Amino acid sequence: MAPPARYCVPGERLCSTEEATAGSGTYTRHGFIFSSLAGCLERKNEDSELPVVSVVRDSESQLLPNVGAVVTCKVCSINSRFAKVHILYVGSTPLKSTFRGTIRSWREDIRATEKDKVEVYKSFRPSDIVLAKVISLGDAQSNYLLSTAENELGVVVARSEAGRGRTGSGLKQCSSLPQGQLMKLPPSPHGGKQVWEGAALTYCAPGVQMVPISWCEMQCPRTHTKEFRKVARVQPQFLQT
Repeated sequence: MAPPARYCVPGERLCSTEEATAGSGTYTRHGFIFSSLAGCLERKNEDSELPVVSVVRDSESQLLPNVGAVVTCKVCSINSRFAKVHILYVGSTPLKSTFRGTIRSWREDIRATEKDKVEVYKSFRPSDIVLAKVISLGDAQSNYLLSTAENELGVVVARSEAGRGRTGSGLKQCSSLPQGQLMKLPPSPHGGKQVWEGAALTYCAPGVQMVPISWCEMQCPRTHTKEFRKVARVQPQFLQT
């Protein structure tokens, strides 16, 4: 049976330099080997007479978005100048924690052509899933700067605004109730939520996932309503079956 792993903390004395050779994650001082990391102690017998002592971290380091990396993000908010997003994946690897990103409209960050005609609300909407490329690193105070100015980058998943409207089976007149009073209705068969609209209570169905019909438009398959987006031409490596 293998001996139990020994865990070390930085500055912990491991052994004498006469007993082993210092490896990665260690340092020597006054004839002894000390740990420079918090992790697991490893002792390997290599070509030398003395074993090599190393300290290895026992947890994976956090993956960070790097300049040039393609990331998958979700749009949180938009205004006339930029779209704010949360970065969820780097390549195909999910992040342990999300990072904030910004896609600007006043530079060539949304599309490379006709940049003077770019309008953020015609490119992205909140809750859209977007493929983008990191063009500048962020820090604790600022966001990562992202770009979708390539054919392969842009919106890959979007839900129809028209599909979020009322459903016929969910509409029920409540004119006999005082203004502002809600009537209890059974759960929506469409999985939506109840919304008070004047003298009627209606179901608000979740948006239907749209399909791309051009590089700048998507269409709702239920209502056939078209909406503007900066559509990505998705590459095979980003498709999941």
